[in-house]
Formats: sequence, C-alpha cells, structure tokens
Amino acid sequence: MRCGKSFSQISQQVLQKEGMYRLSEVHALEKKSAAVDEVVNFRETFEATGVVA
Repeated sequence: MRCGKSFSQISQQVLQKEGMYRLSEVHALEKKSAAVDEVVNFRETFEATGVVA
C-alpha cells in the first residue's frame, strides 16, 4: 500500500511537470498564431488600401 501511494505521488509529479511543459508549448503556439494573424491582417489592410498588389 505504501509503495502504491509513493508510485501514485511520483506519477502525479511527472504528470504535473508534463502538464506544465504542454501548457508552455500551447502558450508558445498561441503567441505564434496571434503573430501570424497580425501579419495576415496587416497584409489584408495593405491590399485593401491598394499599397500591396
């Protein structure tokens, strides 16, 4: 029983670390997609004003 509890604690710590890694990965992807959206909006605005053909 004691061994099982320590294993569950260890696996929980691993999951927490993995979760933090995944979370930071998701944030990085969100920042990237936000930057891409900005560039796309920027280009669309320029195209609408006729600056970029």
